[in-house]
Amino acid sequence: MKSLNLKTSAVGAFLALCASVFAQSSTQSTPQSTPQSTSPISNLAQGTNVTCQAAPSQVPPLFLRGGMNGWTAQDDFEFVWDCNAFYLNVNLQGEHEFKLADAKWQAGSSWAMPDRQWPNAANTMALLPDKPGGPAAKLTFSGAHTLRLSLKASHALLELLPQTFVDPRQVAVTNPIAQSLHHDSRDLRYRKPFGAVPQHQAVQWSLKALPGVERATLVLDVRNLEGNQEILTYRNLKRIDMQRTQLQGHELFKASHRFKDKAIYGYWFEVLIGGVKYVYHNNPEPIYWTQEKGSGGVGQVSAPMEHERRLRRFRVTVYDPAFKVPTWTQDAVYYFIFPERYRNGNVANDPQVGQRKYQSHNIEVHSRWLDKPYKPGTGDGSDAHYNNDFFGGDLEGIIQKLDEIRDLGANAIYMTPVFKAASNHKYDTADFHEIDPAFGSNADFTRLTQEAAKRGIRVIPDASLNHVGADSRYFDRFGNFQLQDKGAFANNRIQADSPYASWFTLDATQTDPDKQFKGWVGVSDLPELNKNSPGWRRFAYGDKDSVTRKWLQMGASGWRMDVAPWVPDDFWRE
Repeated sequence: MKSLNLKTSAVGAFLALCASVFAQSSTQSTPQSTPQSTSPISNLAQGTNVTCQAAPSQVPPLFLRGGMNGWTAQDDFEFVWDCNAFYLNVNLQGEHEFKLADAKWQAGSSWAMPDRQWPNAANTMALLPDKPGGPAAKLTFSGAHTLRLSLKASHALLELLPQTFVDPRQVAVTNPIAQSLHHDSRDLRYRKPFGAVPQHQAVQWSLKALPGVERATLVLDVRNLEGNQEILTYRNLKRIDMQRTQLQGHELFKASHRFKDKAIYGYWFEVLIGGVKYVYHNNPEPIYWTQEKGSGGVGQVSAPMEHERRLRRFRVTVYDPAFKVPTWTQDAVYYFIFPERYRNGNVANDPQVGQRKYQSHNIEVHSRWLDKPYKPGTGDGSDAHYNNDFFGGDLEGIIQKLDEIRDLGANAIYMTPVFKAASNHKYDTADFHEIDPAFGSNADFTRLTQEAAKRGIRVIPDASLNHVGADSRYFDRFGNFQLQDKGAFANNRIQADSPYASWFTLDATQTDPDKQFKGWVGVSDLPELNKNSPGWRRFAYGDKDSVTRKWLQMGASGWRMDVAPWVPDDFWRE
């Protein structure tokens, strides 16, 4: 590769500065990397007085997480160590918000807020440790760049450079036999049967190649996924030597396996050619809202991964054959409705300024249906608060449009939450047993399900059993429900004698009210529920009049459960 002249360029001066800064840093480091003194990337240090060193220990793998990747920890945005810093190649356009963090957002390995005391320099910033819910950093990109990251005890130093870094993870395979490797998870000639399989069903795999492969191995792994992918790991289940057969100028390697337990499994192939190992794994196509890459179908050959966690596994879902999906759902065509913006069928129940509040603030009401929703800080005339502007959509508006929904071919309606809540989106539930007055009444909900049923349409409501609103009868941070109940955090204070206290994680040792409870992903407007609380479980699904039972009895055909990964598996099983 072309090496940078670190002695004569401004960039080189900065890199030398970064090396000096890093040399004074703590001995934190990353288990994902090992010294790469023989790597071509280390040419960055050739002809300079920079001393290469091993990757710092105890720093977990670090990722660029932001608007460019849905804030997830994706392999394509993982920094790699070389010589004296971490590097990452990106190809982005425009301004992006981001943070630097590990996969778990751990406090000791996350940085975001720019250090304003650091000397200003073009395309350079010093980032302070991140705080839950804290602001993100911003950078403007214009195509291909290299990001260089150095760590110091007090901050992370990040520079945006021209793309000069050669990432060993992206080195192309040139061996013609390795290039001929082929497996298609969507083709029955290479994987049979297609799709999810019941327990104890035999699955057959094939891998095709030109003659010259010394050995092919099918590797089966078991996936462990918890939370919002805070834990996403695979452990090895079995390695199977594949059997060689001939196929019209090619060789076909075959293997089979019966999966005993229901789970999500990953598989990939390890191939030995000319004494060199290669891997054949899933393609690099991104999948929305997940760290894992690979859409299935034709895969890709690569050099061996430094760590197997970087492999893009093909996936197989193995399920309990006794589990039966409701018959009607197998032919369901859903019509998705955000009720507040769907149709205003009854102006008499529209939210009124002065009559309703958003937490401790006023609400805003649009007089024209086709107005754009307000966005604070854009000069559109709105106040400083999000989620508090309303248009007047309601359940009556949905009822009025049922014939049109049926004529479109839909036979099911999925609605975002309709229970009482302060916001326009209603995910900050205030009362699980009451339809929001701006949407109508509980009787209107039953009428909707009945009218929909006459047209062959089922109604699926939405609920979060992971969190409620800070402005709810169960939490009541703003004191708006004190005449009905004593919330667990009524009037901004822990209420240990509240009937709902056990539903939340409360910490009386903290002096800052925002730190006295756990907000979902750090959002204080959404206090996270303790899903292991027996009282909450009874209220959610155990009691005869529990949330899930009540609305099914009132006409709902099922549930869409919000942020399901944050809720334990045994909760869902019950």
